[in-house]
Amino acid sequence: MEIKMRRARLEDAAAIRNIDAATGGIFGLEIGQRPEEYYRDWLCYHRANKRCPVFVGTSEGRVIWWLALGECPGGYPFDGVATVETGIPEDLAGTELTDLLLRFLEQQAVKLGYYKLMAFLESSQRYLLHTYRRVGFRDVGVLRSHGYRKGKLVDLVILERLLTADMKGLEEYYRQRYDFYDDYFREERRRQSEAENGNYALEYEEVETPEDQLPEGIVRFLRTKRTPDGQPVRRRLDPEPENTPGEELPPPPPAQP
Repeated sequence: MEIKMRRARLEDAAAIRNIDAATGGIFGLEIGQRPEEYYRDWLCYHRANKRCPVFVGTSEGRVIWWLALGECPGGYPFDGVATVETGIPEDLAGTELTDLLLRFLEQQAVKLGYYKLMAFLESSQRYLLHTYRRVGFRDVGVLRSHGYRKGKLVDLVILERLLTADMKGLEEYYRQRYDFYDDYFREERRRQSEAENGNYALEYEEVETPEDQLPEGIVRFLRTKRTPDGQPVRRRLDPEPENTPGEELPPPPPAQP
């Protein structure tokens, strides 16, 4: 059986829907079918976002599996992290083909500038879990009783795969996509240039706060805290007079009867 791979098209929505109906969707927990319009909207989103491609495998023109890179939730700090989403029939899950598909998705992620992949699998998918671990994913943790399926609460296993991070590529990506990061890197380079030329100066003034303006608890702490040479961090403003060497203290007065 010859299998070909290509980018998913909008007309693949019905085939992907049928695969999800048989495999339980991304997490393997769904027992109902979402409408075909949902999959068409899903494909429209992925086709518009070049960093989140969807691929399908075909045999004799029929779609038999799909896989995709999805966005990691949490906002712009996690733009370099992608989620692995797959729809692989049960008879192919855990086979050498799954290994090849995951490695292919990893190669695509590196080309797109990702430095990490994440996956979420239902804990009973033992063969698929073994496959992910075999290609380099490691267990991060387990979400206990995280999903509901057929009258039972099920666990989800979180896995991650660290990729080679292209730090220059990440900087360029954030500079182009976010104005505030462009401003930040420009200012950092200015400071670095001034420091290398010996012209860098502190942009703030160090002022010691008087003790009478500090809370009493902080004052006590600073008096007991020691520097590496054994000296107190902050000395008393009114230190108790020390005895002169050799000087004897007068005897205490006799107790009154």
